[in-house]
Amino acid sequence: MRSLHALIVAAILALLCAACNYPAAGITATPEVKNLVASPDGTTPVSTLPPTKTPLPQPTSTITPTLATSPTLASQLTSGWETYRNQKFGFELSYPPQAALTEPEPDQVRIDLPLQAGTNLVEKYLQIDMSTGVEECASPLAGGYDPEALQSENVLINGSEFLKQSGSEGAAGNYYDWVGYSTIRSDACISLTFVLHSLDPYNFETPPPTFDWQGETMVFDLMLDTFNWLP
Repeated sequence: MRSLHALIVAAILALLCAACNYPAAGITATPEVKNLVASPDGTTPVSTLPPTKTPLPQPTSTITPTLATSPTLASQLTSGWETYRNQKFGFELSYPPQAALTEPEPDQVRIDLPLQAGTNLVEKYLQIDMSTGVEECASPLAGGYDPEALQSENVLINGSEFLKQSGSEGAAGNYYDWVGYSTIRSDACISLTFVLHSLDPYNFETPPPTFDWQGETMVFDLMLDTFNWLP
């Protein structure tokens, strides 16, 4: 009798334990939702949350002067300027009175232009190169560049067609951004190359302000507008 009683008690206990493993009647268990999917090999869960985007570095611009003034206003702004005239190659060009003109070579002129002091811009100048009998009339600064590394297009200025080229290079914290305008008449090739020489501001213990690009390049457009072939 004791054995039978023990068996009955054991059976009741087993039924009670089994009932503990099921949810109560009328209650549905809600599984925890996770934002995971299987990896390609079907083993490791991978999060489906959208990845965090890393900002891309911004490209370095090169000089792209744009004449934003009307011809009348441009004429007023250049009133009182000095004029460089070359009878040998038959052209003339005006430049600001504060600029300094030098002729480092027989067929080259350099005009150092005024700039805003106290920034990382240390030089701003126009280099005029003159030649005859060339196969291609282009800026000398374009030499050595891979053609794909240059920006080139043909532009019309005061009725003359120019080859416009621009590029940029740097070394040891010095940066040279330039844009050249080259035109030819008969056998005379004239290249007008504007150059901005700036320094890396972070090479200084106290970084100087970055120069105003638009403000410093406005004079380029005005000078180009004064270029004329002599009769």
